Amino acid sequence: MPLLPTEPFVYPDDLFNNPAAVGPGEGGLEGGVWWVLHTRPRAEKAVARKLLDSGNTFFLPLYKKQWRSRGRLLCSCAPLFSGYLFVRGDGATRSAALETNQVARVLPVHDQARLHADLARVYRVMQGA
Repeated sequence: MPLLPTEPFVYPDDLFNNPAAVGPGEGGLEGGVWWVLHTRPRAEKAVARKLLDSGNTFFLPLYKKQWRSRGRLLCSCAPLFSGYLFVRGDGATRSAALETNQVARVLPVHDQARLHADLARVYRVMQGA
């Protein structure tokens, strides 16, 4: 039994499925560049919620975590890369993430195409494809 309902972990939903979303542009990707956000401890989902509310593109890989407590089987979704969230956009998107006061630092991505390909592979594994 999940403690909380599953939250969106990718926005937009077709971020990795839509071939038109990946095309020429800054860093080889249309729609901006990837940024890696190093969040404050246990703040990944809170930052993702705020980015979702403001319509910013993000990817937060999650896995299902299960444990027993008092004879009950409990489960929740935890970040695959604890403390990290992947955001795609321009400087305004980066600023929006920093304004949450839950981001410790922003890591620039030097090889945009490689990160996008790696994240797409993680997404496909999460989807069971």
